Amino acid sequence: MQETQPDNSQYAEHHDQLISRWSSALASGHYDAGIIIAGNEDYFFQDDQTLSYRPNPYLIQWLSPEFCSPGSMLVIQPDKRPIFYMNRPVDYWHAPGQKPQALDNFIEVKIFEEEESLRREVQRDLKGKQVASIGPVLENNDFSGSINPETVVNQLHFTRAIKTNHEIELMRIASTIGARGHIAAKQAFDLGHSEFGIHMAYLAASAQNESQLPYPNIIGVNENAGILHYQHQKRTKPNSIKSLLIDAGGGYQGYASDITRSYSSNFAPSIYNNLLAAMQKHQDKLIASIAIGGDYLKLHEQMHRQLTEILVETGLLNCSLDEASTIRASEYFCPHGLGHLLGIQVHDVGGLQIDASGKILDPPEHYSSLRFTRPIEENQIFTIEPGIYFIPMLLDKLREHSTLINWRAIDELLPCGGIRIEDNVRVLSRGVENLTRDAFDDVRAQG
Repeated sequence: MQETQPDNSQYAEHHDQLISRWSSALASGHYDAGIIIAGNEDYFFQDDQTLSYRPNPYLIQWLSPEFCSPGSMLVIQPDKRPIFYMNRPVDYWHAPGQKPQALDNFIEVKIFEEEESLRREVQRDLKGKQVASIGPVLENNDFSGSINPETVVNQLHFTRAIKTNHEIELMRIASTIGARGHIAAKQAFDLGHSEFGIHMAYLAASAQNESQLPYPNIIGVNENAGILHYQHQKRTKPNSIKSLLIDAGGGYQGYASDITRSYSSNFAPSIYNNLLAAMQKHQDKLIASIAIGGDYLKLHEQMHRQLTEILVETGLLNCSLDEASTIRASEYFCPHGLGHLLGIQVHDVGGLQIDASGKILDPPEHYSSLRFTRPIEENQIFTIEPGIYFIPMLLDKLREHSTLINWRAIDELLPCGGIRIEDNVRVLSRGVENLTRDAFDDVRAQG
């Protein structure tokens, strides 16, 4: 497997952007300094084993996760070089954490083998200063100031939606990692593997273990494709494999890709294959409609209009477009939002926030699952993931309009579960960069 490396020459511009954002956020709350708290390992109940540790995402913006060891802190003061106080205990139970490399011009690093010594040093360095601490709430606040003050957090959340060139490059690599896994997963599906076998093929090809995945893989064969966040990987295969929905991502230096593909086998009904083709064109139209200053809520509404057309044109509904729209038929076939912001977190923050002060624009009640309502801006990265599902508990609600529904076709599609196609797109001054499709093209070109 060819190793992918980032272009670290872009880190300087990224660092300057972070300094600017933090200086503005701290000034808005009249703080002298900010502390990013890495977080600590959490233990299972009455156990000495820990949950998989994930550092504070705001620390990951500055440093790759392998450096962000539990108990560490980054101190940011305007007009000063940030200082990373790294907690790096040395013992014979675990390998010590990696020390940050090649960042000396940007971040000063201080290493501590004991967390208590680290905390005392930070207290001495910040004595007399008003401090905004960003991270998990501590039992005792060691510093004068506030923990997660809204004035600071709101600004940081809002600006995080606009990706720097460094972040964009890391997300391109995360997309390539995900594409490698998806291509291998499709091959495993074609060979008739179980959900678990497909999952294992994905992990091997993407060179990720389960704790490194940005989110747990969703691998649904047949009717399991109709469970939106299906959480199992069955070890046994069904007698007849008809369809696969795989929603799985790649992670690189803390940044995520979030990719979904749907496939059919030779045993899938023809109407399912027709829907696959229609859903790809459906997504293409939505992506072509993205523009700076656009309204993501309107894109979501466009998704439902186009899905309604598909339902009528494929004969799943026995009615006109107007009748289908009146009963909101598409919402029973696609109950989730069109997409969400993407970055360090898969469902990245700030999607409903329309300004830096923290003003929220909630989605309409009937689209309550939509995670993105703010205006579209250049260098946002978000998902476009239209879907169509055959979920009995939702379709049963259409029984009162029974004559408008082609139940024979629905019954034929129920064993296939559903279809979702998800790409990650970056907004350009004109059009988009489709990180997902570019990654698939690159992986296939490499053979």
